[in-house]
Amino acid sequence: MDTELVFKTFAFVDKMTRVDKFQNVLTMGHIDAIHMANELEERMPAEVRDVNSFLLILVRSGQAEIKLDYETYRIAPDKLAFIMPSHIFQLTEMSDDFNAQFLIIDKLFLGEVVHEKKGFYNYMSLKRKPVTPLEPEENAGLQKALLLLQEKIRSRTHAFQQEVVHNATTGLLLELLGVFVKKNNDLVQPILSRKEEIVDEFLKLLSKYTRERRPLTFYADKLFITPQYLSSTLKEQTGKTGSKWLADALIMEAKKLIKSPHSTIQAVAYTLNFSDQSTFGKFFKKSIGVSPLVYRRL
Repeated sequence: MDTELVFKTFAFVDKMTRVDKFQNVLTMGHIDAIHMANELEERMPAEVRDVNSFLLILVRSGQAEIKLDYETYRIAPDKLAFIMPSHIFQLTEMSDDFNAQFLIIDKLFLGEVVHEKKGFYNYMSLKRKPVTPLEPEENAGLQKALLLLQEKIRSRTHAFQQEVVHNATTGLLLELLGVFVKKNNDLVQPILSRKEEIVDEFLKLLSKYTRERRPLTFYADKLFITPQYLSSTLKEQTGKTGSKWLADALIMEAKKLIKSPHSTIQAVAYTLNFSDQSTFGKFFKKSIGVSPLVYRRL
C-alpha cells in the first residue's frame, strides 16, 4: 500500500486543518480529537495494512490508545510512536484534548534520504519498540524539526525546493536517530536474522489473511517451515505463540466488524469463516467475556 492509501487513515482531517504533501512521498498534518471525535468510528478505517510507508506520531497534548500488531500502547506528549511498514496499526481512542503531529514518509524516499547512513535503524529493534519515551528537550527538538520540514514543503516557489525538503527530512531523521540511539543499544545491526524475517513475513501474511485463514499450518506452508517451528519462533521472538497471534488477530477483526452498524452477527460470523453464528458467538464470548450482541451495545 502506498503513501496515498496510508493517508486515508487521516483523510477526514483535511476539512478541519491543513495537510501538507510533497510529491506523494511525504504527508504531514495533525490529528485533533476535538474535530475528529464525532467522525472517528464512522469514517476512519480500523487498520492500515501492507503499508509501504513509515508513520510517525508525535503527541502535543492529551493521550491516545493505539494497537500495533495487536498489542496496546498509550501515547502522550512524553511518547513517540514510530510505526514500521509491516506493523498492523489501529488508532482506537483519544482523550478530548488529544492533538498530535503526524508524518507519513514513503519507504523508498526514506531509503533515498538515508542511503549513506547504513545502520540508521535496526528494523526489528524498532518494530519491537514502536513507542519511545521522550525527554522534554527531545520532544521539543522533534517538534521543531517537523515544523521546519512543514515550512520547506510549503515553500513551493523555492528554486531548490526538492533539495531543501531533502535536507529538512534528513535533519528530522537525525533528530530521531539521536533519540533512538540514546535509548537503545541495538540499533547498529541493519540485517534481520532468519527468525526475525519469519516474524516479519508472518505478520504480513496475518494482516492479509486473518479473515480467511485460521490454521497455523496455512501460514507455516506459506513460509516453507513447520507449524511447530513457526510457533516456537514466534514465542521466542515476540513472547506469543502462533495460536495466540491468530486468536488476537481474529478477535480484533471481530470487534471491528461487530461495531459496524451495517453488519449482522450472522454476517460477521460468515465473513470470519465460522461455520455458523453459534460457533462464532461461543468463540467470541470465551475470548471477551460477553456475547457479540452485548459487545455491540457497549
